Amino acid sequence: MERTSLENRVGTLDRVLRPRAVAVLGASGRPGALSGRFISGLQRHGFGGRIVPVNPRYEQIGDLRCYPTVAAGAEDGEIDLAIMSLPQRMTYDALAECAAAGVGGVSIFASGFAEVGAEGAAEERRIAALARETGVRVIGPNSPGFINFVDSTCVIASGVGFRPSFRSGGIGIVAQSGGVAGLLVERAQDAGAGLSIAVCTGNEADLTVGEMLWWLVDHEPTKVVTIFLEGIRSPELLAGGLDALRRAGKPVVVLKGGATGAAARASAAHTGALASADDVVDAFLRRHGAIRVHGFDDLIDHAVALERLGPTATRSVGILSTSGGAGVVATEAAERAGLDLPAPSAATESRLAAVMPDFAATGNPADMSGMFSEDPEIFRASLRTFTEAPEFGTAVLVLTVHPPEPSEKLADLILSTEASDLAVLWTAGRMAAPARERLMAAGLAVFEDAERGMRALAARSLVGGEEGEPVAEVPAPEPAPGATPTEAESLALLAAAGVPVAATVECADAAAARAATASLGRVVIKASAPDLPHKSDAGAVVVGIEDPDEGARAHEQVVAAAERAGAHPQGSIVQAMAAKGIELIVGARRDAVLGPVLVVGAGGIEAELSPQVARRMLPLRRGEAAAMLRELPIAPLFDGYRGRAALDVDAAAAAIERLAALAVAIGDRLDALEVNPLLMHPRGEGATAVDALLLLER
Repeated sequence: MERTSLENRVGTLDRVLRPRAVAVLGASGRPGALSGRFISGLQRHGFGGRIVPVNPRYEQIGDLRCYPTVAAGAEDGEIDLAIMSLPQRMTYDALAECAAAGVGGVSIFASGFAEVGAEGAAEERRIAALARETGVRVIGPNSPGFINFVDSTCVIASGVGFRPSFRSGGIGIVAQSGGVAGLLVERAQDAGAGLSIAVCTGNEADLTVGEMLWWLVDHEPTKVVTIFLEGIRSPELLAGGLDALRRAGKPVVVLKGGATGAAARASAAHTGALASADDVVDAFLRRHGAIRVHGFDDLIDHAVALERLGPTATRSVGILSTSGGAGVVATEAAERAGLDLPAPSAATESRLAAVMPDFAATGNPADMSGMFSEDPEIFRASLRTFTEAPEFGTAVLVLTVHPPEPSEKLADLILSTEASDLAVLWTAGRMAAPARERLMAAGLAVFEDAERGMRALAARSLVGGEEGEPVAEVPAPEPAPGATPTEAESLALLAAAGVPVAATVECADAAAARAATASLGRVVIKASAPDLPHKSDAGAVVVGIEDPDEGARAHEQVVAAAERAGAHPQGSIVQAMAAKGIELIVGARRDAVLGPVLVVGAGGIEAELSPQVARRMLPLRRGEAAAMLRELPIAPLFDGYRGRAALDVDAAAAAIERLAALAVAIGDRLDALEVNPLLMHPRGEGATAVDALLLLER
């Protein structure tokens, strides 16, 4: 979508999401009617605009005039949003009537569209086409609606609309599931988090999550965006929205259910197993600056941490507790989350010693002991010391069970310190709930679970960072190889792209293999069979040949082995033996939804056994290849482990960059491109690609 067109479409959402007049189609005066939820929700939560019930069977609903048609309602003033409390069969005609009456947008609650089969999908396409033709915006279908907390606009069929009041704030919610949207609102409000807007996009016939993100970029009340995704329907729009939010300084946290729906089709390549569809989602979200979580409460805790405390460049925390045991649990949770726990400086130690009892623990974690209940100054001074200590990026106050009155006094003490960069971990039950709510209402970041809270604090250091420059491009392969290139052809393409490869000769017969062995010296001889990707498993590889006559015999041996495996060998590949080194697997594959992804992991036969690999979306950015190598479990070997030689990480990173650039140059034809292994030699001796596999779409 062109930028101007996108800006125009996003601009039309202001009228829909911040309406001044709302029509409810299918309005009913019958007690318990669904349409009543929309009307009562608007009234209950203080909507200041005009409410327009539409139903030819009524003249009055409650204290509101009811109109026979949308057009009649529009005669008394422009209608910005129409809520359709109508069955599926009436939706298209009602949408056409809304468009003709100049309505800005509609929210379609009805289900029975693409989610139920081909017939419903066809009807949904009709709605989408009508929306494009007329310019009327559509939320849904299969959406309960939305809540704009800032503008007191509650037009949601979810039960959460029955809450007597809402707490507004800086957290926005965008969800494809209506049930999840309501659940997140309920949990966030119960946790004391303030919300700016919550929108369910449903089936996304028109409004998608990606376009909603673009709107939130300029929505001043929204400081942090949370997303629940069931599927990714418009990846380019979603990516652009995520990038725009990152540039605007608005962190994004994503809970993604399931995978992209695209199977790892490159089954012949290890990369297909190492880059499953859900793994590609991780790489996609990381590329575009979003933080992924795996639970509803994690989503809310992350949002609270980011809204209340903001992003940070440091991962250091100082833990101060009223309970030694709870402090230990919090410390272990912090370590598991990857947070740093520096020891207090001498100055901090001195300040703590001056206010804490002699028997109190003054390290990190620190335990002020139970004496704080006898002397509140112990609590206040200790907390102030931790929040002012420069070695602690964030102070974490750990509280446990306290009766209601002492809990309120603790809240008073905490608020009286006026501390910044303070997180409160209050692991208690209902007695402390009112005090926790006071702290949240005052703008503090309060958590109830140590593991979730520490993960949320750690996520603050993952936010931001400008996207780097792409690595240099390579020309598209010319001429394009066939659908099943041989290994020698694949290695030649890699070499042309700048990847260092072992010297390789493709041999049609034994005589050619004899000559190649004589020329290359000590060699490996493999069957040249595009339909046999894993040659060693079939016995179609012979290693360590030096004598030319042995080379000729090895040619016959590997060809026969390939034929026994049911392959169709075209001869053999004679390859110079590469120097020893650490084996890596480097592969790229194209996800049908999100595009090409790169995988780097331990190579050789261990590739299928090592689940810890590094992944990035393509095109690769400068510095990412080296970062991927450092993420691997074998990274300690790179710098010289237990007296071994340090390895040429720079050369391996350069080879990975060139392979990634070739994968991008191949374009949409790419199924999988893999080197297994890429040998990383001692520092200064480079890297060598040995085995290569290229699979192309037919």
